[in-house]
Parts: sequence; C-alpha cells; structure tokens
Amino acid sequence: MRNKMLLLSFLWYSVVFSQIDYSKYEGSKGKIRFFKEYSFSNIYDYSIDSEQKDSLITKVIRGNNPEALISKKYSSKFSQSKTESTSFKIKLKTRLIVTINNTKHSLISYKSSDNNKVIITDYYLDDDSTFKENTRSNDEINLLKSILENSNANLLFEFYNRRNNENYPEINKLKSQAKNSDGILDIKKLAKVLEENKAILSKYLDE
Repeated sequence: MRNKMLLLSFLWYSVVFSQIDYSKYEGSKGKIRFFKEYSFSNIYDYSIDSEQKDSLITKVIRGNNPEALISKKYSSKFSQSKTESTSFKIKLKTRLIVTINNTKHSLISYKSSDNNKVIITDYYLDDDSTFKENTRSNDEINLLKSILENSNANLLFEFYNRRNNENYPEINKLKSQAKNSDGILDIKKLAKVLEENKAILSKYLDE
C-alpha cells in the first residue's frame, strides 16, 4: 500500500530516501487521532519501497537523527562484522513521530540480526534541536511503544480505516473494539486489542 493520506488522522508518508538521507524523514504536518489530537504526526513504513536501502542499516551512520543514533548503539557489533554472510544488520520496521506536550518524539521499531525480538526506542528533540534517547517513560509513551511492538504501519492503517478490507478479515472484526463511540482509535483500547490478539494478527507483520 502506498501514499495513503488519512485526513485529520494518520499521515501515511512513503517517499523513499537513500540511507544517508535519514535526516530528511520529517514528512508533512498532519494529525493522528487516538483519544486526543497530536499537533504533528507521521507514520512511516521503512520497507514499503526499498527493503535493501531504507529498512536495512549495515554500518554506523553519521549524524544525530534517530536512525543514526540507533546505529551508534551497535557500533561495536558493526566493527566486528567481517564478511557479508556474517555481517551484523539492523532492520528498521516502523517509525511513529508524534508531538507530546510540545516535544517531538520519534518512536522506531526495529530488529537486529542477532536478536529477532522487536525493539522500540524513543528519541525526543531537545531544546537545542538535538535528538536524545528518552530514558524516562509515562503511560502515553508506554502505550505507543506497546502498539508499535505488536503492529506495523500497514496494520495500523487497516485498524484506522473505516472501510473493511476483505484481505484483513481478523482486523475487520476487531477494529470496532479499538475505537471510541466517535469511531476514533483509542490508544488504550488499540494497545489492548493488539496485545490480546497478537497471535492471530502476527501474520500481517513483516518478518
């Protein structure tokens, strides 16, 4: 699925840049509506267009953008990679950017080649326009992390979509449980539905 614009809700942004251009992954201003509106939001599927470029980190990346900071956390493992067949890689999955209390957060889900577990890292834009890893947490951040852990950009769109998609019968049955009376995704309800039904929804997640 490509370039799906969700008016007053998710902004689906699928322009592809080369790996050195992660700093340009800003998207356009939009709104994501869960139980509240965010003044800025963007959701990006790293593998939507180029699995071997945007979604795969194979070396330490220069810069201060979140993708570069993730790569630097694994600098020792990259330096130990000697051959292509045994080289260490990071596979980026989904990035969710939201502004919470006037602070921009960039939550990224990814897997490393030596650990198949989904990892969620949150980076926030400091007052000096520098990204820093958020080591503190609160209920809102925890719920967003839980949602990313059990979903991806495509699955989130299908839950948001008011129209049923015959290719996602399980989601069609569950989406009403994840929304409030106005048909808006509720962050608490969505996190609960994803967690309780992760077994049957796992087939929609990228490996």
